[in-house]
Amino acid sequence: MSCREIWLRQRKVGWLRPILFRENVVRLQRRVLSNSHDNSSEQRKQKLLKPFFGFARKLYELDIKYLCNKEKTLEIQENIRRRKLNGDINLIQELYSRIQSAQDGEEKDALIEQLTDEALKIPNKIPEGLSDEPEVVRLVGEKPSFNFIPKTLEELTKTNGSVRTRKLGNLTGKRSYFLCGVCAELEEALINFAMDRLHSRGFQLVSVPDILPASVIEGCGMPTRGERSQVYRLDKELYQTGPEWGEEVCLSGTSEMALAAMLAHDSCTNGPLPVTDLPLRLCAVSRCFRAEISKLASEKGLYRVHEFTKVEMFGACIPEESASFAEELVSIEQEIIEDLDLHARLVRMGAADLGPQAYSKVDLEVWMPGRAASAPKGKMEEFGWGEVSSCSDCTDFQSRRLGIHYEERDGQKHLMHTVNGTAAAIPRLLIALLETHQQEDQTITIPLALQPFMGGRSSIDLNDSSIPMTKPLPASLRYRK
Repeated sequence: MSCREIWLRQRKVGWLRPILFRENVVRLQRRVLSNSHDNSSEQRKQKLLKPFFGFARKLYELDIKYLCNKEKTLEIQENIRRRKLNGDINLIQELYSRIQSAQDGEEKDALIEQLTDEALKIPNKIPEGLSDEPEVVRLVGEKPSFNFIPKTLEELTKTNGSVRTRKLGNLTGKRSYFLCGVCAELEEALINFAMDRLHSRGFQLVSVPDILPASVIEGCGMPTRGERSQVYRLDKELYQTGPEWGEEVCLSGTSEMALAAMLAHDSCTNGPLPVTDLPLRLCAVSRCFRAEISKLASEKGLYRVHEFTKVEMFGACIPEESASFAEELVSIEQEIIEDLDLHARLVRMGAADLGPQAYSKVDLEVWMPGRAASAPKGKMEEFGWGEVSSCSDCTDFQSRRLGIHYEERDGQKHLMHTVNGTAAAIPRLLIALLETHQQEDQTITIPLALQPFMGGRSSIDLNDSSIPMTKPLPASLRYRK
């Protein structure tokens, strides 16, 4: 095999990509410097700063100019405080100054790597005037009324076990569930109903992987380490995935992450997407894995689980369109709720609930009458409203960390903006559907829009099930080695 053949083969495998990318960035920097008419010492240093590249926890294109602007220090500190995060902007600016004066190459590389790690902790910017507390924007649909006391999902399904969340500790662990019979049919119907709506809006369906590199998940804004992490990590000693994946892999918390990874570093295209292909509308049906812990009585049973099915929307667009694109996703979420004859409220989330990645976020909370009726005195609102979908405008937060670009007609590359939203989170939609449309005889009326996906049935009987109840494992089998 010739040297050229070896080179081409290794380039295809991928380990040469970071080196080639580094060379291209350096050439681009030299071109920018030679074409620049700006003689400012500070801006010259900014352009000479070594770029951030690579895929495994050392990411690139962070907005160092903004982060190291002394005039923005208080603004950034306040943003971190309001979001209850742990970034240290003073340390970032100190590291930046040390990089400019460092003479030794190895010392400068180490400082840049440290600066990168610290810069990744800084959240997205925040809209001016956003409050710290959630704000109800509007109500959707009519609040249901009953001439009997509505039951909870657990009470409705207790007899036949069509939804099973109890006595599963020896089988599948806590916060897991089985859907059987008509409830399993309802799950499939909700998925197909949501996909039908998205297809009519021009979304392209993508089947995504559930195992992702930690760097992708962190690039999307979800930490994979620490006490507050909700990410399941796979043991790197047991799962050897190759150097291109980094040190560890994780289970995906939402298909948004895999959809963003499709565009990362322009990896699935012949370069950046042309601006004429935007906005890009993608959707996916996937299992979502969340290592969540909650001791709240209002979040027991099917409401908060470790694994569930979700239909997700993901969009990429030019910066000027992300706000209107996010509104489009919210309108789709609202349309789905209205078509299911559910009562909901649209809530603009405050700074403390944005997470690190969102510039703005809107939640849709649905009224769950069974949970509300069973709530302790004075806690009807806490138990009655439950989040079923959310929409986030992430602006360029994810694009900077994952290298997601588009190309103008003149060949110039720019960072995309990304948005995401939930079309259907199945477990909580099931709670809302069963509790809202229950009848006194425990039959469930099927909303008109959902009937074509339930074989034309206008109602279902939750007592109609031939699947046997789940029993705990015999004691002799529980502790077998």
